[in-house]
Amino acid sequence: MMSHKFKFTCLKASLVAAFLLILQTGFAQGRFADLESTIDARKSMLGNDLIVVVANKDTVLYQKTFGDMNVRSQEFVGAASAWFTTTLILQLVDEGKLSLDDKIAQYIPVFGSYAKNYVTVRHCLT
Repeated sequence: MMSHKFKFTCLKASLVAAFLLILQTGFAQGRFADLESTIDARKSMLGNDLIVVVANKDTVLYQKTFGDMNVRSQEFVGAASAWFTTTLILQLVDEGKLSLDDKIAQYIPVFGSYAKNYVTVRHCLT
């Protein structure tokens, strides 16, 4: 059986945790006010239907939908593989695992056999 003092301590800790969670969402929305104003200013370029998600590892820090878009909407993504690949390559560059000036033939040897030895990762990303 739990003692009265232990139950009271658990109750206080639970209330503090709940209060911090409520504050966290309030502060998180305030931190991204500049992002919202930037999106509003560029709506003509971005389009009216938009979902913005800011995440760190496995935690969603900010999420907002604009227009008729929602998280369940299915949309044509177009050339998403281009920017997604560029993001992954630049993360590898940041980690020092490859350089933008590396020759593609180093990673795809068939490029070397067709006199394309001069093509670099930077060329492919542009």
